[in-house]
This record gives sequence, structure tokens and C-alpha cells, in this order.
Amino acid sequence: MDFKTRATGYLLIRVCTTAMFFLLAALNFIRPLNKTGLLQYNYVFYFVAAVMFTLSIYRDLYFMLAGKTIISIDENCIHDYYNDVVYNWSDIEATRQKHGYLYLKLYHPDDYLDKIGDRRYRIVKKLRHKQGGKHNEFLVNISLADANKDELTKLITEYSATKKLPNGI
Repeated sequence: MDFKTRATGYLLIRVCTTAMFFLLAALNFIRPLNKTGLLQYNYVFYFVAAVMFTLSIYRDLYFMLAGKTIISIDENCIHDYYNDVVYNWSDIEATRQKHGYLYLKLYHPDDYLDKIGDRRYRIVKKLRHKQGGKHNEFLVNISLADANKDELTKLITEYSATKKLPNGI
């Protein structure tokens, strides 16, 4: 079952804040409030803040505006399109949900570190990964999915209950 991205209030606030920083940068560049000293260059601060906000929301906006699927769950795998990772049910040891995230504990998490398609997520995951550590769980952001949370929870528990164990165990 495929799930599209939903528009959240949090994303709307971030988009409006980004637009406000771009507007302030443009207004202070055209007509600065302070004509002397270093404060006449405060448009640089606004522009840098706007660029940072844009970099933090561009993936969310891309998935929402393009109508792309954010997560796909079927009997074989969970495909996280946002981070570009495919988790096979046979590799998943346990699942848990907390605060809009699906935490996946894998049998062999080292095999998935190089399969992560999103460069930023892969770097962070490799830095935080400890061989044989307790907290080597992979995250899937299900709060972005446009679905009934009860239906999504039921679907995940249904598939995780009927998964196949690796190596015929």
C-alpha cells in the first residue's frame, strides 16, 4: 500500500518563515533600516537564515508538491522513499512506533548502512552506528504519510506478524 505526503501545519509554518526571511532580506537589501555601520548589512543574516530554512524543507516540499509516494508497505518490504531505503520483512527483527516514527530493529544493520540513498541520513547513521549496539534502529517517518494512523499501525503489525524469519528459523 502506497502513502503520499500530507501537508502539515508544521510544514506550513516552516514555509511561511522561509518566505518571511527572504522578504526581510530583500527589503533590507533594497532599503536598509540602518544606513551606517555593520547593521546596514543585516540582510546577509536574513538571507543566510532563509537559505538554511530552504535546505531543511526542500525534500518535504518536493514530495508534497510532486505528489510522490513517501512510504510503501507490502508483504515483502517497507520502502521508505524519503530516505530511499528498502527494508525487507525477513531482515526486520522488531518494530515499534513512537511519536510519529517507525523504529526498525534489523537482524544485520551493517548491511543496510551502504544501502541508504539519502546522503545526509547515511552519513548521520554511519556516525551514530556502533557495532552490536542497542540503539542501532532505523527510522521511518510515518508522520509524513497521508493515512489514518490506526490503519497504518494495523497494517504494519499485520505484516510484521506474518513476516518470514531469515534462514528458515
